[in-house]
Amino acid sequence: LLEDLLLNNKISNDYFNLISNWIDENDPNYLRLCISHKPDYFDDLIGEIPQITPYKTSTMPCIWKKSVLHDLLKEGESAWDFERKGSKRAYKYDGFYAVYNDFLAYENGIIKGKWRRSVVKNSNNYGLNIKNLSRPVMTLTEEYEYSLRKFRSVIFNQFPNKFRTFLKG
Repeated sequence: LLEDLLLNNKISNDYFNLISNWIDENDPNYLRLCISHKPDYFDDLIGEIPQITPYKTSTMPCIWKKSVLHDLLKEGESAWDFERKGSKRAYKYDGFYAVYNDFLAYENGIIKGKWRRSVVKNSNNYGLNIKNLSRPVMTLTEEYEYSLRKFRSVIFNQFPNKFRTFLKG
């Protein structure tokens, strides 16, 4: 879980227990706890991420098998590099899964080193002291561009996996 994600709902203990038991029974290499695109069917709780797929190693909230994560990390890569390049390195691994329903609900508070305007505007929800923020706040234009990129990502993730893989190269 990256430090710039702000949780905005309580976590279900029942869902946590289901996921925890599933991990004990299935020993995954990776389990994504938030859905970006629908995984392939594996069972009624968890889906399987295709062997070759863009963003196989997302930095979204997830649970890793430590040895697999260690193998895929490369010194000097940013989180964004890891999502693109690490995903290709992960093609050699199976055992990558994702929930069908988000385990965590969150807002991404900081984008490219700046606080999102919409998060700062709702600072009471997160307990932020907006007078003491150590980073700048996005301009209205930057927030709009971010929203467009996010929308583009939602559309991209609706395409079939083979087409998304083709587009990403």
